[in-house]
Amino acid sequence: MNDVNQSMLFTALDIEMVKLLDLVEGSSLRADLSRMQAIVLYQIIPLFYGDAKQQAIVEQQHDHITASALRLLHRANAELGAPPPTWGTWILAESIRRTVMIAFLVFSVDSISKHGVCPQLPTLSILPVSVKQEFWTSETTYLLHSNEEQIVKYPVFTSLWLAAPPRILDPFEMSRATPKYAFAG
Repeated sequence: MNDVNQSMLFTALDIEMVKLLDLVEGSSLRADLSRMQAIVLYQIIPLFYGDAKQQAIVEQQHDHITASALRLLHRANAELGAPPPTWGTWILAESIRRTVMIAFLVFSVDSISKHGVCPQLPTLSILPVSVKQEFWTSETTYLLHSNEEQIVKYPVFTSLWLAAPPRILDPFEMSRATPKYAFAG
């Protein structure tokens, strides 16, 4: 992004966000998850790289985005059950839970950086997340241990993450700027 293409980029993002925010009746959970993931990515760019006008546009969409995220989470809970019967449905359910959490975290970080407060904290404190990291790695692991599934609220998840001993990260978890050792998450 530079001074020449910035206006064009934000115009394209605005157009795409309007399309993404339109509710599509009868869409699958996977399609709704994909749409919410795109919304989250599209909100990050103007919130953290845009000017005041772009930030204001996303802030105006805040209520719609968070309501859509909560509807997606509710729908996943209703349609997939707990615990989901297959590894694929577990991955879908956990992807939805984590996408919803990230949507709220993005707005939280923005609010804290601008105003020093987090109005999203009450909602964040009740968002569910699985603590079974090993379920991501293998269908066999999920099938053998799905009865041990542990869905906790976000504050419990973060307290477990902060209390975990350092461990070696796998390639998926690493970025170029990440040290080889990090705290378990």
